[in-house]
Amino acid sequence: MPASFGAANERMRSRRSDPNPNQPDNKKQYELDIEQIMRGEDSRTTLMIKNIPNKYTSKMLLATIDENHKGTYDFIYLPIDFKNKCNVGYAFINMINPQHIIPFYQSFNGKKWEKFNSEKVASLAYARIQGKAALIGHFQNSSLMNEDKRCRPILFHSEGPNAGDQEPFPVGNNVRTRSGRSRSSASNEETHQGSPSSSANGESSTNGLDAPPTSS
Repeated sequence: MPASFGAANERMRSRRSDPNPNQPDNKKQYELDIEQIMRGEDSRTTLMIKNIPNKYTSKMLLATIDENHKGTYDFIYLPIDFKNKCNVGYAFINMINPQHIIPFYQSFNGKKWEKFNSEKVASLAYARIQGKAALIGHFQNSSLMNEDKRCRPILFHSEGPNAGDQEPFPVGNNVRTRSGRSRSSASNEETHQGSPSSSANGESSTNGLDAPPTSS
């Protein structure tokens, strides 16, 4: 999967924010082992869906997933490159239960995508950030909260009578601008300098979500 400059930028940024920067990522730790999941030996729930055709929108991806897996996940995020308005080739999904990964894996891993006559073959791996709560914590002060809702992560109720229905994404109190400042500090500065520059850091492409290494 060809990596955009922004995606490469984000991988570098992710490494810098890694709590163990001197220890290179071990790709094996992100590999799915279906037998381990079946035995209940792996409780991780957040997946990275790789090799998505760049023309897919969040709506298209959701429709594809919901054909057979509606109500089995409570978070999905398809990062968008704001410059070309296309997705960057991968998405993140959090399954409500680790056992839901098994049929999801069988439906998508190693399969071609139906739309756009794409030759891309879907591949699944575990994400670095795991769980709905951790994902919310990661994004609620992200500059994404200032963007169009179609570019933001999407949350769903995990349980109860509304399970599977979309729920509002909780916005933090210190939402960053694309330049990395919090909304409050940026507002103060704008009164003297005008609007912040439209040029963005690595968040403009992958918007700050740590991802496992991807193969080209």
